Amino acid sequence: MDAAVAKSPWLYEYIDALLRDNAFGIDAAIIPLRDLAEVAVSRIALEHCAMHGAMLWMADLDQP
Repeated sequence: MDAAVAKSPWLYEYIDALLRDNAFGIDAAIIPLRDLAEVAVSRIALEHCAMHGAMLWMADLDQP
């Protein structure tokens, strides 16, 4: 028997299909829960970092 750990922030999107599929079994699931405000602040910070990484011209802007 092979053991595996799968981690995905999008698991909620397809967990139903995985549970219906008999190709493999799930022995346990860990579902972390965070405060909604903390999640929102974290998401905003990640989006800003991604935006600055994708738009290199922003690095040339004057800082306030």
